[in-house]
Amino acid sequence: MHDEEDTQRRRCSRRVREPAAGHGPAQSKEAQRLETHQVPGASEVPGTWWAILRTVVADLLPLLIALGLFLACASYQLSLPGLHYDEAKEAGLNAAQLLIGQPVIAFRDAAMQIGPWRLPLMVQDYIGALNVLLALPFLAMGGINVAALRSLPLLIAALTLAATWRVAWRLGGRGAAMASALLLAVNPSFVFWSRQGIFVTNLTALIFMLSLLTGLRWWARRRPADLWLTAFLWGLGIYVKLLFVWAIGALVIVAAAAWAWERWRKTAHTERDEARSANPRALRTMRRAGLLWLIAALCFVIPLIPLVIFNLHTGGTVASIFGNLGHSYYGVDNRAYLPNLLTRLGQVRTLLRGDHFWYLGGVYANGWAPWLAAALTAGASAAWISRWIGARSRLLLGCPACLLPIGLLALIVVQSAFTVSDLFITHYALLAPLPPLAGGLAGGWWWGEGRWRLLRSPRNDRRAVVFRTVAHAAAGATGDENIPRCSGPAPLAGTDQCRKATGDENIPRCSGRSPDRARCGMVRGGSVADRPQQKIRGFSRFGGRRQKPADPARGIRTASRPERWTIFSTGILAIGLILLWAGGDLWTTLRYHRSLTASGGLASHSDAINRLAEYLERGGLSAPLALDWGMDAQVRFLTAGRVNPIEAFGYGAVDAADPGFAGRVRPFLDNPAYVYLAHAPEATIFRGRVEALAALARQQGAELREEIRFADRSGQPLFVVYRAARLR
Repeated sequence: MHDEEDTQRRRCSRRVREPAAGHGPAQSKEAQRLETHQVPGASEVPGTWWAILRTVVADLLPLLIALGLFLACASYQLSLPGLHYDEAKEAGLNAAQLLIGQPVIAFRDAAMQIGPWRLPLMVQDYIGALNVLLALPFLAMGGINVAALRSLPLLIAALTLAATWRVAWRLGGRGAAMASALLLAVNPSFVFWSRQGIFVTNLTALIFMLSLLTGLRWWARRRPADLWLTAFLWGLGIYVKLLFVWAIGALVIVAAAAWAWERWRKTAHTERDEARSANPRALRTMRRAGLLWLIAALCFVIPLIPLVIFNLHTGGTVASIFGNLGHSYYGVDNRAYLPNLLTRLGQVRTLLRGDHFWYLGGVYANGWAPWLAAALTAGASAAWISRWIGARSRLLLGCPACLLPIGLLALIVVQSAFTVSDLFITHYALLAPLPPLAGGLAGGWWWGEGRWRLLRSPRNDRRAVVFRTVAHAAAGATGDENIPRCSGPAPLAGTDQCRKATGDENIPRCSGRSPDRARCGMVRGGSVADRPQQKIRGFSRFGGRRQKPADPARGIRTASRPERWTIFSTGILAIGLILLWAGGDLWTTLRYHRSLTASGGLASHSDAINRLAEYLERGGLSAPLALDWGMDAQVRFLTAGRVNPIEAFGYGAVDAADPGFAGRVRPFLDNPAYVYLAHAPEATIFRGRVEALAALARQQGAELREEIRFADRSGQPLFVVYRAARLR
């Protein structure tokens, strides 16, 4: 078996043979070029490397354009809105303390000593400290400031965009990848969450897309390295943020469904299965399966070691989960599953529209986005149903690739209705790439469906892949540009047409066993021929260039003029829907930027925190007492540790001061040099602390007086500085 494959590959690597008798004068320009070229890799081939470079640039150019568009939208006025508490707490503060040599304030005092550094294990009970380590080089090169800190999530988002583009390319080809990258690059949710990616932990989206890519590669090739890498990414995702279990659950369910589908399809090929079961090589593979999965389990556990150590010392994650199963800390009733699910479904619509960034200074939406996404998906589904009805063998018919991200999104939403925190829409930063990916794949299906109908062989009508034909060997031998080329998986009908046209029975068939080996080996103008089409375990893959319609005399049906018009209009409609969606998202993003310039951010995202930090540093107030949440970490980071507020409000109760509040603040009332930081009454989160402090001050013969207020750019008061003055 392997000898035959090696022989075929050697035949593919030979030069194109000389023209057959009677066809020399009619030789085409392309055939003349083919006579002077070999397969890439031969040193004597002139112009091959230039052609390969040209092909690579043509493939990567759409991605580079999408990346440039995304970076232009996301990096503009990067220091706005103001630094959020979670951004500083979950990455910036600990990274700055490591760089300037201050003692690291680790969450729950759980840290690991590595040389001179004391590295935190976690930054929250359910969020790992990976962002702290990743932020170190950015702060070291750019300084301890907001723009340098936000450069990290911006780079992570750019990598997420590239990973999404690669997933779309693998599932849907070049057109789907271009559309997916464009839709994601201008999506307002993706753009503005990427700017504050630490706040929403956008690292989970990157790990999700990478694990999806490696999972698809393993499903198609069954390479152990891909399985192990997928398992490692899953463990890393859980450590980064516990909600990544939603992504793992969705991927496992989809993989199980695909496996069941494959098993059901194989029931029609019992004899082949029996032959495989008797193959000694297959038996050896089954014996090694246990070791394969054992290594995968080890790869999954390795990234979870810090989480395990953290819980052995503190038990924080376990307590956070089991202590909030019925009612979460924020008051979500997990027994009311259906109302929670309806809330989550509404958040998916909000995610598509982008109208949840009120704190940027305005609320804007692309109202057409949900409808355009539904139209693209419905069109792809209708095209698939039409093909399914007319297919000769429905067992061989793959599903539209857009169903994969849609299924993953639906499964994540179903799981997210149960939470131990709250129904925050920021949780959906995990699945932000999925709607653009689904839209791009749906548009790619429309376009690929048209090309599939343009060139279709009756003998290959059952295959649910694009019939990309016309072998260069036949073109060079006959001078006929209309001979179908064999570049697809397995023996295609085009190969037989080539043999009949040339009389050469040695024209190799493409094996199509893997994306690397399924190449015809011929070249067009010195470049590698278009990549073969393949099915990835139930999902159809499209891509490549449209070929000229074949000659009906050679057994390939040519589309009629009405069919050509239908195909053309279908492709134009798909492109129009995608451009309309992307245009609406881009306009929404630009409107948000305009509002952000005027507002500087609202509430806990306001840039008034910068003025508060500057006031405290300039006044030499190095240890103020914070009477509310949302000030301590930002002030420490913005002043590079020169001002270190003391959080005295207590997390025990939200509506009133806890019993231990008086004992924490009473020692400071005797010293009038201390100041007290609080939010304005309408912005207060932990209420009752200012009133309790004022009562304690009166008991000790002092009065709590307001020293200064800081407002946002609209004039709305946000921060208040108090000082206790002695009464005379």
